[in-house]
Amino acid sequence: MCIIKINYQDHNKLIEDICTNIKTIRELRGLTQKELAKRIKTSPNVISKIETDGSNLTLKSLHDIIEIGLKCKLEINIKK
Repeated sequence: MCIIKINYQDHNKLIEDICTNIKTIRELRGLTQKELAKRIKTSPNVISKIETDGSNLTLKSLHDIIEIGLKCKLEINIKK
């Protein structure tokens, strides 16, 4: 099991790192964008957009991708 910990104050860096982590873990698990999309019942286009620039990324899609699609644990810490 992998755990993805998100702990940033810089919003732009946060989104960039999330997208990079999603793509990296997907590739390490040997999944295509199409296979990941199928696991979470969305289109490969949505996965592509999220991995590329974070567009369409919501907390629900983040949860679904990490927990369901990639079978990892998501931890989010918000700091002020």
